[in-house]
Parts: sequence; C-alpha cells; structure tokens
Amino acid sequence: DAVHFVEIDMMSEYGLSVYTHETTHVNDRIVYLGGYKHREGTYVEAYAQGMLQSPAEEGHQGEYGALGLNMAYMRPNDGDQWYNPDPTKLQTRQQIDHYMKGYNEALMLLDYLEGERVLAKKDLALKKAWFSKMTKQMR
Repeated sequence: DAVHFVEIDMMSEYGLSVYTHETTHVNDRIVYLGGYKHREGTYVEAYAQGMLQSPAEEGHQGEYGALGLNMAYMRPNDGDQWYNPDPTKLQTRQQIDHYMKGYNEALMLLDYLEGERVLAKKDLALKKAWFSKMTKQMR
C-alpha cells in the first residue's frame, strides 16, 4: 500500500473523473465487492478505470471512449462513450443495481450476437483470428 499525492484542478471535468476513480479505490473491496477481494488475475484498476470511474472526455480518457457508470456529469451521450447521461436519475442502490445489470446484460448480448455471426461464417481463418484460447495472466 502507498499514498500518492496528485495536484489537479478538482473542479475540472478531469478532476471530477479522477476523484471518482480514487473514491472507487477507497471503496471497492468494502462497498462494491462486499468485503471480497478482486477477482484473481484482475488488477485494482479494472474496477476504478474500467467501470466505476465517471468517464471524462478530456485528458487521456478522451482518446478511446469509455464504458462506465457516470455519477458526476450532466451531458448528453454522443455515442462515443457509453454511460448514463444523467446521474441524478440513479438515486438508490436498487436503481444503480438495476441499471448496471441491464448494462452488463446488453454487453453480453452484443458479445453473443457477434460470436454467433462469426460462427455462422464458413471461413476457418476468420474463426481462428476471432476466437483464441484465453489464458490467465496475472497483472
């Protein structure tokens, strides 16, 4: 464990995003994961950067778009970043839970449909390029 000091404008979009990122680190094991540790092979950034940090459009995040739970910004979703556009609509734990379950189900459905489409092709090289054996790599 370590303490890192960062100087940034907390009132900027990027500053708010960093705040939600660091708050996730503080709460991930106790609040989000119910006291359990991260999944084996998953580094702590998987939750903070990958899902629970409010996505910013400026800074390094704007380069690749983001999936995430927006709990900081009121902005229309332009389609480049996939998240809820209005954090005030998620008022309770049950609402957040319902939203995130639907969010993950939609992603899994898209993965399924994509996989079915590739499997229907007769191109063996395409299938080999698309699907590969997953191996655990500790990060």
